[in-house]
Amino acid sequence: MKIYNLLKNNNYKDKNLIEKLICIFKNIKKEDLPNNFDKEISNDILAIIDKAYYEIFFDKKPLEYVLWYVEFNWKKYKVNENTIIPRQETKFMIKEVEDYLKEEKEKIVLLDIWAWCWVLTLAVFSDYQ
Repeated sequence: MKIYNLLKNNNYKDKNLIEKLICIFKNIKKEDLPNNFDKEISNDILAIIDKAYYEIFFDKKPLEYVLWYVEFNWKKYKVNENTIIPRQETKFMIKEVEDYLKEEKEKIVLLDIWAWCWVLTLAVFSDYQ
């Protein structure tokens, strides 16, 4: 099946979601999608897209749980249903902590007090020297 035909398929009510899934599983940037309308989607990839669409649209699973990773601060972290997915506005909090650490002259100890989202801790500690 061609990408164009999949996008026009009336079984997929959320056109933004199906576009996003095509881009993810075909490794295409969203802005390049129109240039790839004639590309074929293999039956294997089609089955994966269909399963992901069903889980997100009907089962209301977050995209990150379906993909098994979250992208945060330009890094990928593995997640599962027990992981709290950081919201985009959390990046502002991380930036504030990073800026503070850059300004601090003395050695400092950071303590993560049960944030329930280890991605936040990793985001700060991975760049902190």
